[in-house]
Amino acid sequence: MRTSLNEIERIENYLLQKNDPSQHLRFEVSLMCSGELREKVSQQRELYEHIRCYGRKKLIEEIEEVHQRLFKEPEYIRFKNKILNIFNARK
Repeated sequence: MRTSLNEIERIENYLLQKNDPSQHLRFEVSLMCSGELREKVSQQRELYEHIRCYGRKKLIEEIEEVHQRLFKEPEYIRFKNKILNIFNARK
């Protein structure tokens, strides 16, 4: 178990560029020598991309929720009008 956690950490450090140049070079040599390691790096890279996309999607949803509250709910009408006036004044 600990070995696989160490390997995940090594891959993460490589993908997030946290290694010093000598560690980076050693890891790349390991990649050249091990198809299994290349596959694990590829899978972890893909996982990080899915996590990034999920986080981006959630952030967009939160921003849209705030937007809806600020521009639709009656208690924020003064704020809405101030913002609209700022942008209308620039035209």
